[in-house]
Amino acid sequence: MRVSPLGGSGEKVVVGRSALVDNLKEVEERARLAILQRKEDTSEMVARLVKGIWLGIEEQESKLKKAKNELEKNLARAKTDALKEVKQLKAAHAVAIGQLQVEAKANLDEMVEERDRLGCHLMLKRRRWILLRLTLTRRKKRWKQKY
Repeated sequence: MRVSPLGGSGEKVVVGRSALVDNLKEVEERARLAILQRKEDTSEMVARLVKGIWLGIEEQESKLKKAKNELEKNLARAKTDALKEVKQLKAAHAVAIGQLQVEAKANLDEMVEERDRLGCHLMLKRRRWILLRLTLTRRKKRWKQKY
């Protein structure tokens, strides 16, 4: 904090304090000067000082209430936005799961079809193999009988 003289009184004021404290110091200084110079009645001076301080407090209170209301509006808006986003994410999740289920069913059907096709192919191949062995066995017997 920095210290600087106040007006022409020679009194030091700490810079960095709240504006209200600095204003109060300045008002006290003016009151002292006015009393010394006997320009105003002390009770009138005090009444004006108190009124000024009170108005300053009310003004700050009003600003704080406005800021509080604004923050509450922002909070309500943020909550609403968050709930909307949650609903959208849930819907997107359900759609993605549905798509994956459809894809899995299609893959399963394709695998069953492929298995059935290969099963038939293998059965036909085995049948051909058996027929070929039978044919070769018969030819072998005929050949033996011939020679």
